[in-house]
Amino acid sequence: MRYSLLLVCFFSINAWAINSYYCLNTGKVATVGQTIAQVMAECGQPASTTTREEHIDTPVTYTQWIYGIPIDKVGLIPTLRITFDENSVVTKIEKNGMVLNSLLCNISGMIQLADAPLTIRLACGAPYLINTMTTVKSSVKTINVWTYNYGPYQQQMIFEFEGNTLRQIKTGNLGN
Repeated sequence: MRYSLLLVCFFSINAWAINSYYCLNTGKVATVGQTIAQVMAECGQPASTTTREEHIDTPVTYTQWIYGIPIDKVGLIPTLRITFDENSVVTKIEKNGMVLNSLLCNISGMIQLADAPLTIRLACGAPYLINTMTTVKSSVKTINVWTYNYGPYQQQMIFEFEGNTLRQIKTGNLGN
């Protein structure tokens, strides 16, 4: 019984330490989600600061409706391509290779960027072909890294900020 209670206490403390850190120099607690100013107030000035860039690849799905002139047994000469984003909103209208903000369709009216599929269908009719594709959108975010060094007998504490918010606290090597 004594061993199981000790084990539960150890895991509870360990789980708490992932999201919070007791700052040795001030006696205050820094918590994931705090701002840079709040962490500075809780833990003071770090021993060092660096920045690094993280590359993020996000899959983006979009749909193209293609209208055109059918060619017997060969296919289609595309004359109009309408691209919808993952929210089913028109993001691109392309007529004979030219990108447009709006277009008068043959059937019943004007279409424009930000229209919904139903609006396009009513104005232009059914597309000849519908393509759904996924591409990757790449972006870069800057991570600010603060290191607190409490000497050779304590592990360094590493705080990572995304924007103005503390997103991760982790331990480093022994200090110096």
